[in-house]
Amino acid sequence: MNRLIALGIATAFLAGACGGGEPATPAPTGESPPAAATPDPTMLPTPQQNAVAATSVTCDGQPYKVAFNDFNATLTYDDGATQELPLQPPGADSEPGAKLYTDGKISFSRSGGEGAPVLIRFARGRMAWEDCAITTN
Repeated sequence: MNRLIALGIATAFLAGACGGGEPATPAPTGESPPAAATPDPTMLPTPQQNAVAATSVTCDGQPYKVAFNDFNATLTYDDGATQELPLQPPGADSEPGAKLYTDGKISFSRSGGEGAPVLIRFARGRMAWEDCAITTN
């Protein structure tokens, strides 16, 4: 009989330790859940927001669309393929006011704007710079 009582107590102890019951739900506190974060209009824009509309140009007989922003230029070929060209810091031999975008194989230079005529130049590798003709579609 003592064995049955001890077995019953052990079984009850193990069942209580395993936590077989439902978890308790927390009591409502009257606070509402935090609202979803809304964009802050005073925050700095992303590079995609700084993008200038793509400019259609013809360089060395090849049509391109180039969108320049503060960090890179997005080059779109006539077949729809795109390529990112990062903005390079100005060097000792850089033209004043010109921004250079290159991946080392293809280079675009953009100068002017804000009242001055825009000049877009193009080079492949170490070839000489060529002026691009801005086209309208």
